[in-house]
Amino acid sequence: MSTAAGNFVEPGLSKALEQWQAFYQKSTQDAVNLVSAMSPMKDAAEVTQKVTTALSDAASSGKLGTPIPPEAFKELTQLQQAGAQRLWDSCTQALKDTSSYGEALMSFDQMPSSPQALLTHILETNLAAAKQYQADASAMASTMSEVQAAYSAWLDKYFLKVS
Repeated sequence: MSTAAGNFVEPGLSKALEQWQAFYQKSTQDAVNLVSAMSPMKDAAEVTQKVTTALSDAASSGKLGTPIPPEAFKELTQLQQAGAQRLWDSCTQALKDTSSYGEALMSFDQMPSSPQALLTHILETNLAAAKQYQADASAMASTMSEVQAAYSAWLDKYFLKVS
């Protein structure tokens, strides 16, 4: 065991624990920021308000809106397919990362010399996996935001006739 007299925790384990603590603190703040930025109820209310206003304006003017052209439905279908593919790709990436994590967890350059060295390896591998999952989740959130923006643009272009 490579611990100094009176120091019961190996330096590698101490470092791994410090890295986990720093990651946890940053991740907690990042999660709070992400949840604060996500507002599905607000977004749904805005879309509902846009549609209600458009219908109200059409009713008060006595004009019916022009029908939605067939190409709009083709474009909507393409949006849905592209969005579904991008989300599928994100899920597939998460599965690949899980597989890589399992392989990394079970691989050793050399057998750990002590239980603390084994724990250090596990903590370091788990931290790398957690960071990768966090990156995957961030990429998926970005993708979902882009898909939402595309749907909103479609709604404005074809239903609300905003130019």
